[in-house]
Amino acid sequence: MSYQLLAILSSLIMVALELTLRALQRSRDQGWFLSLLGSCVGGLVLLPFVPISSLHLAPSTIGLLIVAGLAWTISILAEYKSHVSLQVGVGALISSVRAVLLVLVGATFFGEAFTRQDTLGAVLAIAGVLIACPLSPGASLTGIGLRLLSITANTVAIVTEKFLAQTTSIELIIVVGYLLPAVMYFLVRPRDWREQCVLGPPKRRLLIGLYVILYTLIGPTFVVAFALGNLGETFVISQSRPVLLMILGALVLHERSNLIRRGVAMAVTLAGLYLLVN
Repeated sequence: MSYQLLAILSSLIMVALELTLRALQRSRDQGWFLSLLGSCVGGLVLLPFVPISSLHLAPSTIGLLIVAGLAWTISILAEYKSHVSLQVGVGALISSVRAVLLVLVGATFFGEAFTRQDTLGAVLAIAGVLIACPLSPGASLTGIGLRLLSITANTVAIVTEKFLAQTTSIELIIVVGYLLPAVMYFLVRPRDWREQCVLGPPKRRLLIGLYVILYTLIGPTFVVAFALGNLGETFVISQSRPVLLMILGALVLHERSNLIRRGVAMAVTLAGLYLLVN
């Protein structure tokens, strides 16, 4: 399977994951607990697939694995916290800024092309985000700031893992990317996990089960796509996600305020992303 198809698949999985998370957070669930649960299950399921030969690691490789794991921890915690005050469509649109960062980083560290067209695309992508944010209900500076922190940390994790893919197995990168954040989540909130472990009514159990399955699948598809592909192009391919989240957020979660304005913002951002990838 090509990295382009993996990028599209990871986008679809992420859409389902974010909708499931949003539905769970409307009750009593906390993002940190769901991250802990998903990371533990995902890491343990994939652990048997790690080649034994890849466990002989140089100190520099160990250091990069730790950096990637910590960056994922910060990224996911900040993103999940931002869900409390940002509609899924607006949050996904803000996350489009990551494409601009990845194109810049790809040009700087991996010799990927960056043209005048890319500059125009970056400007349009950011302009679309600025159009969407001011009048979005709940789009507080705190929520926007948390999502931007998540984007920055996520970019650090992706770039670090791309470097790692040149020296060690992708399977090990994925497993460490699951298990190290799981340990960090547990250390950050050690007192509350027992209450969260009470599964509750069947609907919540179903949503948690679906969440864990999606969380387990997103790691391999996301990491392999970025490890094998062009950083900027791979991320831009996956940007069907904001459109789907805006539509499904309106239909399923009834997030319909300022829909026209957000649609215009989405069109501007997507035009910018199209210029970035072509």
